[in-house]
Amino acid sequence: MDDTARHILIWNEFGPEHEYTRRSVNALNRLHKHWSDRYPGSFAHDEDYLYTMCYEATLFHRLLRRVGLAGLSEKEKQASWEFYSRLAPQFRNAETDTAISGFPGSFEACVDYVERYESTRWPPNAYTASIDATLIQAFAKRHMPKVLRPIGRQLVLSLLPERTVCNLGLELPPPFVRKLCKLVFATYLLIGMKLLRDPTQSHAEIIREREGLSVEQYVLAVTG
Repeated sequence: MDDTARHILIWNEFGPEHEYTRRSVNALNRLHKHWSDRYPGSFAHDEDYLYTMCYEATLFHRLLRRVGLAGLSEKEKQASWEFYSRLAPQFRNAETDTAISGFPGSFEACVDYVERYESTRWPPNAYTASIDATLIQAFAKRHMPKVLRPIGRQLVLSLLPERTVCNLGLELPPPFVRKLCKLVFATYLLIGMKLLRDPTQSHAEIIREREGLSVEQYVLAVTG
């Protein structure tokens, strides 16, 4: 998760066409190729790549709407679509070594794409326990004391799209728990957006300062 987040931080800081972003995407293309050789067929479908990028493009908007808030403004939607529409062609199908094509033509089309993808009934998932332990519960383990970790797990499950939870083979929290979690998270977001001051440093800058890295050193550490 940390590795993925640091790649995305590079994209966000420097933009889709910067040399550092291209180095990041090329590093991920190499990583996909490595695992594709180990697990043939797992990286063969363009729709999986497109879903991931559409998911990222629409993530915050959909999360805001899911907890009852207004979502992104029209300008923010356009900016998000512009960003990922320029990033998407840099990714390559790990099996065919061809550029990923077919990125949706608007922000609304990206939302439609992810919702169609998530509503698809996928075959039973054989890795439910591993996903739960290493992804769903990881948030609570990192950010909450042990006694509150079950609550953290319920929070994550409540904020994920319901169809995603079901496709992963996980059980949704009871409706009243989901409603409470969404209310708490909406309040948290509103405090951050409306009341607190904007940070003076980006997350990437904080990481570089903490680790004593220049920008070039940081990018090299992430991209290899």
